[in-house]
Amino acid sequence: MKKLILSVACLLCTWSLSAQTPIPILQARSLSEGATVTVKGIVLNDSELGSIRYIQDETAAVGIYDTNADDAINIGDSVLVTGTLTLYNNLLEITNVGSNYTILNSNNPLPEPIAVPLTTGYSEAYEGRLMRFTNVSFSSTGNFGAASSNYNITDGTTTAQVRVNATSNLTNTPIPVGNINIVGIMSQFSATTPTTGYQLLPRSLDDIEFPGTPPVLTTALSQTNLTQTGFTVGFETQLPGTTIIAWGTSPSDLSQSVTLDPLTTSHSATLTNLQAGTIYYVQATSVGASGDQSVSAIQPMATVSASSGSIKTYFTKPVDNAVSTGVNAIYLNQKLPDTLKAYLNRAQYSIDICFYSYDNDNGITQALQAAVDRGVVVRIVGDSQIDAALWNALPASVKVKRPATLNGIMHNKFLVIDANASNPNLPIVWTGSTNYTNNQLTVDANNVVIFQDQSLARAFTIEFEEMALGNKFSSDKADNTPKEFLVGGKRIELYFSPSDPVNDAIQRTSRAAQDNLYFGILSFTRTDIAYAIKDAKEDGAEVYGIWDDNSNPDSETVYEILSPALGTNGLIIDNNGYIFHHKYLISDPHTLNSDPMVLTGSHNWSSGAQFRNDENTVVVHDATLANVFYQEWHKRWTTLGMVYVPEAPSMTANFNLFPNPTADVVYLIQPNANNAANTSFVVRNLLGEVVYQGKLTHEQATIQLNNWAKGVYFVELNNEVKRLVVQ
Repeated sequence: MKKLILSVACLLCTWSLSAQTPIPILQARSLSEGATVTVKGIVLNDSELGSIRYIQDETAAVGIYDTNADDAINIGDSVLVTGTLTLYNNLLEITNVGSNYTILNSNNPLPEPIAVPLTTGYSEAYEGRLMRFTNVSFSSTGNFGAASSNYNITDGTTTAQVRVNATSNLTNTPIPVGNINIVGIMSQFSATTPTTGYQLLPRSLDDIEFPGTPPVLTTALSQTNLTQTGFTVGFETQLPGTTIIAWGTSPSDLSQSVTLDPLTTSHSATLTNLQAGTIYYVQATSVGASGDQSVSAIQPMATVSASSGSIKTYFTKPVDNAVSTGVNAIYLNQKLPDTLKAYLNRAQYSIDICFYSYDNDNGITQALQAAVDRGVVVRIVGDSQIDAALWNALPASVKVKRPATLNGIMHNKFLVIDANASNPNLPIVWTGSTNYTNNQLTVDANNVVIFQDQSLARAFTIEFEEMALGNKFSSDKADNTPKEFLVGGKRIELYFSPSDPVNDAIQRTSRAAQDNLYFGILSFTRTDIAYAIKDAKEDGAEVYGIWDDNSNPDSETVYEILSPALGTNGLIIDNNGYIFHHKYLISDPHTLNSDPMVLTGSHNWSSGAQFRNDENTVVVHDATLANVFYQEWHKRWTTLGMVYVPEAPSMTANFNLFPNPTADVVYLIQPNANNAANTSFVVRNLLGEVVYQGKLTHEQATIQLNNWAKGVYFVELNNEVKRLVVQ
């Protein structure tokens, strides 16, 4: 939808509207599309539903959508508006408003939600109106995703859709368990049939009404302080309650638990005596003073493994070691196929490998056969389009193709070796952007990242077996893998599409850049990612990007967003003969006192990758790897005739903030500091007011952000100031 932009100037020029006589919204809804109408109503929502504003009077409701209006229209405003009736996917909106609106007054009470059954409430008669459905339950469990997504609710007989918008504070919170009441705005999204496609739009956590007075979890479970023998689990609740954490090595057997009795809204418990390199399943319960309780989804979490934690990276095109800060990037000139076969040859127990495209020009089939001959268990998952003769020749004890009838593709690019070996120094994860064809391994621009870590290998194995043994692909898969790892002392995030919030991770990594952001991408059609990159630029970061010339018409809107924002010196299309096949972001590789990181994997920045394909993504928080990828990026950039002189890298780090941006919690770390314990720090808002004070304990501090307003804050420690973005 188009973005609404209002201004103070508009408010000043709309006084003449008060002379116009509005008609009831119900009467306006009866007119033909294209008619000009004037209506008056109470605004039902803020920006949590995006740019649209719904208004309601005593007769009906309608959406307001226009490119010349924005957040100046707030919930509770009484607004008089003139515009054109327009259908957008059969949702009636008033558009072309321009300056033709007046905010008559503000802070009005909202209309009482209309309470009707699911069987009758999802209809044209209630479109745009504030609704309440009682004694319903969500069909799925887990957490609401970070991307805008639909969820089913049922009253036991009828099933209907609820859409949680990415800008709502419902994102990343636990999906309620059991019967609830739900309030929201009745909307529609049906491109073809005017009487179908209705969906309820809850605006915030307040629109979920729970029976009794349970504490109500407002965040997903967080995992911090990872070690080989334990970790800390945290969460927030709306109302005070106890803290109960249950866990086990199977989601069906949470036989161990810890209970902390003090009633609180900020919950934290540390699990101890755990096994290294092991995946645990964790569930939280909080019981309020009334005895009512709230229960979280079961979340997988991993301990730190006893592996070496080494991370190796290889590139298929030349790199520029002149911009290295000590560890040189490695260009494997035509040698990546041999490297791949060498890893296959070292497997002792198991090989799990995913193919999207495959040609065996480099003898990979023979390497897999040699592994089978020496007793290694080989399992393969492939996309439906792989050549039948090549597929049939592959040796494997398990061999599964993604069904051709499913929308999307099996686009994963990962290989797991010896995940469950008793020796923790054997497990390997091979991932990156590279497919298993000769061109991809030797000609096209690609990257490979190889992790020696058992925890990570076991997490990839869960995803692999969901496809290979469960025959589940695309949206049939569950969000059932750990997200946080500590590998060789480096924080790593792991995501799989479409079950995990990959789109959110890409946007978060983009917005986290404080000084520099570099990207290289094959396919780019997601405007929300484009706006996140634009935001990084507008917030002061230098942003530069390389984009393959794939001539996708859906990319035009993204190009229209980024081209003026980055300028002719900030965005280049790679139209060389090879394919620029990377999918990476590099954040702050020159700024060690930020949070340097690299995002890479199989995931292109498209709706197909987000909602339909099977994809994998890693985010590595490490200055060395960020610089290694920067050496590759810099060579591609200058090879395309562009000139860029990087700022001198910062070789000292006073303190780090991560994650940043964040919504729930932020960790302040002052690495390698002398006498860091009890060092004081403060957090200020944009007005310079102190909103938080704290002290470091063992070189770090945890700041819980419950009830903090979204926006920019400044953390001050030892005369250094760093920006913190709360989402």
